Amino acid sequence: MFAKNRNLLILSFSLIVVMLGFGMVIPIFPFYIDKLGAGGSALGLLVATAALTELIFGPVWAVCPIGQAVSRS
Repeated sequence: MFAKNRNLLILSFSLIVVMLGFGMVIPIFPFYIDKLGAGGSALGLLVATAALTELIFGPVWAVCPIGQAVSRS
């Protein structure tokens, strides 16, 4: 029982770190995109592409044998 809770705690902490990192980068994107000479539509496309990729490949990774092997270990 403790091992399951420990794994869930580690997974939750990892997710928090990833989301904090993503949340800290998003406010900087407009300045970076502007410096590259692109507009607001490029920023929207960049963020939408990241979300769409996660939406498509999240379920694929969950049923993929490699994803299942990683989640079991």
